[in-house]
Parts: sequence; C-alpha cells; structure tokens
Amino acid sequence: MSNNKNKGEGDGEGCVVVPVINVRRGRMWKQRQATWLLYHVGVDATSLVFADEVNWESLMMAGQLSIVVVGQDILRTNSEVGPQCTVLTDNYCEEAYDLLQTPVLKKLLLAGILLDTQNLKTYDKSSMTRDSEAV
Repeated sequence: MSNNKNKGEGDGEGCVVVPVINVRRGRMWKQRQATWLLYHVGVDATSLVFADEVNWESLMMAGQLSIVVVGQDILRTNSEVGPQCTVLTDNYCEEAYDLLQTPVLKKLLLAGILLDTQNLKTYDKSSMTRDSEAV
C-alpha cells in the first residue's frame, strides 16, 4: 500500500510505502509457519498492518492510495511459476540489490523459498534450478 498524499510528479517525496499482510490480524495465529518465522527474525507482530485494519475505501476515494498486489495469481500471469520469493528475487534482485542485503529480508526470502519447495526437494527441475540460484 502506498500513500501518495502530497507526492510531487515523479519525485517520490511524500510517498509512504506500507506493506499490508493480506490476512485478518485475528487469523494470523493459524499461519503457524509465518508466525514462527516472524518471531525468529525479530519482527514484532504488533508493528505489522493487517488487511482488516485499513480503510481501503476511504483511502481510494480520497486518491491517497495505490496498491501493488504481490501473490501467486498475479505473478503467474507472465508464465512465471515457482515460489513467490524466487520470482521476487529474480525480478528485483538487480534493481533493489541494496534492499536485499539486510539480514532480516534475506532470511524472510530464504524461508519462503525453502517452505514452498520443501527444502528444495521439488519434482519440477526447471523451477528447482531457479530456486537454487535464488538461494
């Protein structure tokens, strides 16, 4: 979610980017692997923003919102298959190399790849190569 209030044309100033977890806060406890991972990389769950905590309609009506959806269905439209973290790493590694150097983000991306591929034990050899390269 990106709040574009007071944003000048093309300068990026005044833009606030907020990642939103696409699950209700009350249901996060069911996402045990994600909860475990966030705990072990030191992410405080109280600092996260969940989908049910954002008034989407009012932000959109005020023109203060642009949304980038990242997910399995969105990424597959370009015939890209495999773990979302692999696709994200492939697509943004060069452009956002500095951002990917933080230890927490490295752990989160690695965990996503390992969980989706059952520790790189997948039957699809083509995605296996991409996943291994991303790791």
